[in-house]
Amino acid sequence: MRPNFEIIVKFSDRNTIPDAFKGIYRYRNNDGQIIYIGKGGVKTRVNSPERKEWGISKIEYSVLLDDDKSYYWENYYLERYVSTFGSKPPFNVIMGKSE
Repeated sequence: MRPNFEIIVKFSDRNTIPDAFKGIYRYRNNDGQIIYIGKGGVKTRVNSPERKEWGISKIEYSVLLDDDKSYYWENYYLERYVSTFGSKPPFNVIMGKSE
């Protein structure tokens, strides 16, 4: 079954995300636009100091315990985004994931 970012949390409620949750996630801004797609520890990553300045409104994520599956699905959603919009989300490009 394909993960589909089924858990949604407001940025202001990010600390309610359990520490152990890892998987794939994406961030949306106030306009609802996807600004980043990633994988890893959901709460740890969203609480990275630089991300507080990104204008994140919502965190959408799926819990995946297998790192290989997380990598696969992160790439899947990045490729889908690129095929729709012509480039990666803004902060994927800025953070050096533009290849």
